[in-house]
Amino acid sequence: MSRTFHCDDTKLLGYREAHTTRDEPSYTVVDAEARAGLETITTRFIYLKSNCTRGAVDDALTRYDPEGNSRLLQPASGRMPQGVRGHPVNQLEDLIWQGLVDQYFDEYLRSGLDGIVADEHFIPPSDSEGSDVMTALNNYMIGKNRNDDGNLMVIKAGAGVGKTTVSRTLFRQLAEKAALTKTIPIYVEAQHWKNQLGADSSLYDVIRKFLSPTQCQTFTRRHFLPCATERLPVLHFRWIR
Repeated sequence: MSRTFHCDDTKLLGYREAHTTRDEPSYTVVDAEARAGLETITTRFIYLKSNCTRGAVDDALTRYDPEGNSRLLQPASGRMPQGVRGHPVNQLEDLIWQGLVDQYFDEYLRSGLDGIVADEHFIPPSDSEGSDVMTALNNYMIGKNRNDDGNLMVIKAGAGVGKTTVSRTLFRQLAEKAALTKTIPIYVEAQHWKNQLGADSSLYDVIRKFLSPTQCQTFTRRHFLPCATERLPVLHFRWIR
């Protein structure tokens, strides 16, 4: 589903204050401010709605971008090319996800990659039909197949076969391309689940518990549920056990 641009979206990109300067039928102009030391940085975003035409883009740039410094955004359903009059046109969802990863999840993901050691001798397993298990798991976690929505995936194998290694490898693969796949992996060892989480622990309890040691505790408290679920259709929770 396509979504619209809102002032609060700029906070996910690291800006402190923002306001809508102009809202036209084909585009929206938003000015946002951020602090860098003692300096205040102002950025103008021009959001091109899905019905925006090239003529409307020219009008927006002429009226609201006299110095040529604005950032052009459009939804996934936008029809504009990647560049207009020398301006790159960014997809809104991609930009927000890059901002989420850089601002809120970077430390968490890096700590996970540092703490979960890669197995140099890991051989990707195959299922009983000879299909690549890692590809199937990656596709499941990033929601490539919408028929998987609401389903729980269970990895079943004997002791010592490599279920834990598969899970750790999957975490690393997802963490390394989090912004690209729009997926934040959370890896929970069985002993942590048993010793630190109760049977009545909610999904939010799990997220808060395993993200809170990093700077994204601010994200979970202030943005994760109220903003991401109400404003951003970007969070899909999938479990592999």
